[in-house]
Amino acid sequence: MTLRLVLLAVVYFLVGKAGLQHFAFLNASASPVWPPAGIALAGVLLFGAGMWPAIFIAAFLVNVATTGSLGTSLAIATGNTLAAIAGADLARRCAHGARAFEHARDIVRFVGLAALPSAAVSATIGVASLLAGGLLTSSTAAPVWLTWWLGDAAGDILIAPVVLLWRDAEVTPIRRRPFEAALLLLAVVVAGQVVFGGLAPFTTKTYPLAFVTAPTLLWAAFRFGPAVCATAMLLLTGLAVSGTLRGLGPFAVGTPNESLLLLQAYSMVTAVTVLSVAALVWDRQDAERERAALLRREQAARTQAEERGRLAEEFAAVARSLTETLDVVAVGQRVVEAVLTLFNARASGLRLLTADGSLLGIAFGGAMKDAYPPGHLLPPGPTSVSGLAIAQRAAAWTEDVFTDPRLAPADELRTAMAAAGDAAVLAVPLRTKGQIIGALSIADAGGRRFTRAEADTLQAFADQAAIAVENARLFEEATQQRRESDVIAALAAEINQSLDVDRVLHRVTEAAAALCNADYARIGLREDDSGRMTFRYGVGTRGDMAEDREVHVQPGRGLGGWVLTTGRPYRTTDVTQDPLRHPDYQPLIDREGSHAMLIVPIHGEAGVEGLIYAARRTRRAFSERDEMVCQRLAAHAAIAIRNSHLFAAERAARAEANAANRAKDHFLATLSHELRTPLNAMLGWLRMVRNPRMDEAQKAHALDVIERNARLQTELINDLLDVSRIVAGKLELEQFPVDLVPVVQEAIETVRGDVDGRALALVADLDPATGEVRGDPVRLQQVVMNLLSNAVKFTPAGGRIEVRLARAGGNARLTVSDLGEGIAPSCATSSSRFIRPRAAPAARTRAWASVWRSSGSSSRRTAAACTRRAPARDTARRSWSSSRSPRCGWRDPAPLASASRPPPARAWTGCACSSSTTRAMRARSSASSCASGALRCTWPARWPMPSRSCARRRSTSSSATWRCQGPTATT
Repeated sequence: MTLRLVLLAVVYFLVGKAGLQHFAFLNASASPVWPPAGIALAGVLLFGAGMWPAIFIAAFLVNVATTGSLGTSLAIATGNTLAAIAGADLARRCAHGARAFEHARDIVRFVGLAALPSAAVSATIGVASLLAGGLLTSSTAAPVWLTWWLGDAAGDILIAPVVLLWRDAEVTPIRRRPFEAALLLLAVVVAGQVVFGGLAPFTTKTYPLAFVTAPTLLWAAFRFGPAVCATAMLLLTGLAVSGTLRGLGPFAVGTPNESLLLLQAYSMVTAVTVLSVAALVWDRQDAERERAALLRREQAARTQAEERGRLAEEFAAVARSLTETLDVVAVGQRVVEAVLTLFNARASGLRLLTADGSLLGIAFGGAMKDAYPPGHLLPPGPTSVSGLAIAQRAAAWTEDVFTDPRLAPADELRTAMAAAGDAAVLAVPLRTKGQIIGALSIADAGGRRFTRAEADTLQAFADQAAIAVENARLFEEATQQRRESDVIAALAAEINQSLDVDRVLHRVTEAAAALCNADYARIGLREDDSGRMTFRYGVGTRGDMAEDREVHVQPGRGLGGWVLTTGRPYRTTDVTQDPLRHPDYQPLIDREGSHAMLIVPIHGEAGVEGLIYAARRTRRAFSERDEMVCQRLAAHAAIAIRNSHLFAAERAARAEANAANRAKDHFLATLSHELRTPLNAMLGWLRMVRNPRMDEAQKAHALDVIERNARLQTELINDLLDVSRIVAGKLELEQFPVDLVPVVQEAIETVRGDVDGRALALVADLDPATGEVRGDPVRLQQVVMNLLSNAVKFTPAGGRIEVRLARAGGNARLTVSDLGEGIAPSCATSSSRFIRPRAAPAARTRAWASVWRSSGSSSRRTAAACTRRAPARDTARRSWSSSRSPRCGWRDPAPLASASRPPPARAWTGCACSSSTTRAMRARSSASSCASGALRCTWPARWPMPSRSCARRRSTSSSATWRCQGPTATT
């Protein structure tokens, strides 16, 4: 904007200074030739009223440099500025502003309603300011006003058109006829010199020959338009002014000022006339050109209509052929063959958009048919013209696909197109229901330029073809869904009818390959001992399944390892380029020629039970629907695997139940025998006692035998009752903090006599820092007694028994090891129930030991379990030596302070409170019996009440005194 202001001010000042200096004859401030008026008017019309500062400053400088009067110069500058602004506003209102010289009617309006009135404004203000400043007398005011007015009006009419018309004028006529333009210029110069320069062959140089200039001006008007005509008129006026000032020409008849006024009047009238004629002629030519264009458009429209009619007929024929089939490939083939004929192309192709954005080749025609196989994939993006058309959702074409900067063709595409000899390609998107489903393209030799009309026609054909392709796709999807439903239903029926997991999984493998359109499929199952997978079933593979079974899928290794670790499906378009590919599986990939791959996990109760592999030997990606189908198949495979596991578990449970029944029958047979053995002994001795011939010593011995067998049978019955309570879950335990060291020591002392009698070595390693556990002391001592009794009974003479008690983490661990016959590994699982001997016993003592071990094991299991740990067994040694290690939970995470105290003294010799306590507190001396009366029983203060039939007397000592109810209660 600033540059425009400066340029306008400079031009205005220079031209104005020259005008006043050379043409102001009547008054120093009034010139009959005033070009600045037209320059100022054109500047305001072109750039707006904001140009007024340049006009005002330049006018002020011109006048103040001429007259030296500051006030008069300011007034004249104001008048010139107002004249330019008023003239521009009137021209916009009445004559279309800057386009006033394009039509004859607007030219007349510009002259009559804008140029002449605005010139009057400038002249009036200027003359008034001169009168007011004393620079002009009233007698000369009228001539000065006329001079001023005609000078400004001539500037508006002669200068403004040249500036305005050349702004938007076309130089086409001059370019078309440059020689004629040069002749016109020469004719104007010659006519000006003849009329106004004295070149006429007459003695008198002032003949009225002005009409001689008319032909040249009309020539310019008819042949070159208004702009050239205005320029010729301005050039002729310049020549006329120069000749008139020299006294030459038809207007040099008076003073120079009067001569110039006559010349300006002539120039204005001539300019208006020739400009109007030029505008009329140009309007007529524009009308003729428009009419010719309309005729051409009409002819083109008629031709286009005929072409469209022909295309419509061909489209209808193609549409009828497309409706004859619902196969996608067949529809695509008909489409590409039709466009080859319609567009006279060398090749054509139809590609559909896949889920990952790549383009899948459906059908090809012409040269493309040999270059690309069906199923060929193009990467997404501008790697092809089809990809470019899809990206910009509109038609795209190129003259040379190899040099087009918009494209980055893949090497495979570049090689195929070079082999086919195609370079020019036109592609349009396949659109249906606002969605793009693919692209249709035609190709030809390099250099062919496809037009917008061809692109529009191909787009119309593609839109129609897209409907047929979409219908075929929908039909194919419906068929596929029906097929999937049938296969899934058949598979479900197979699972319900058959427990053969191999048959079901083979059917699943076949379904995965068929429903996902895969070239081959595999199923791998997890091995029992490790988390790796081994291929078990395959369909369509190139290798032998025996070789496949040698390939193991490890967690975290390769694509399958990723699925095995994450439990999520995985899809890839090209496994050879996938970042998860592991080199260990490369030989298998190369052998199968795998590219696109889909892996789905088979989820079971223990995690991933197997993997379903579906693969293609092309880069056609698997869709989300394929993944969903495989997931459904994986769910059915999981059901089949789970059913097989349940069936195997049911068979194992049935076998175990049968074994348990056999063991129970054997146990009952043995138990009945053992119950009869002491009973028969007692009955026999009772009959002998009745014999009067027996002496007292024999009777006493008989009574001892009867009492011993009665106690033995009582213990056996109590053990059986304990077993029944354990099985029924009704065994009651009273748990208290118990120090295990005294309990174990007491049990060792109890069996010491038997150990010495059999010459056994008993080694005890009891850690005093073991601490206390929370449990039932009576049952715990029963556990220890059973363990030691079994060890003593089954250890050969001269053998060794080891007893160890120590703290193991949060438990107390008691280990009793001996060299006797242990439990066979096959019978270890049933050792907590009924234990049958390894072989039929040869003696009753061995059979009884079996019963004793059975009941003792059950009670020991329950007593130890109630202390929050179950007994651990170690029967792994082949010699079947026995090692039993019950674990008891701590009372507190840290051992109590009392754990390190020595065990308290035992002050009892026996107790008759209950049969259970009788076994727990075996007398050191068997001379007393509960039947002889009440006995004094001293217990540790931490031990529980031995029986509900005993009442505790409180005492402040470390032990408690118990009163046992008997025939005579004493303390």
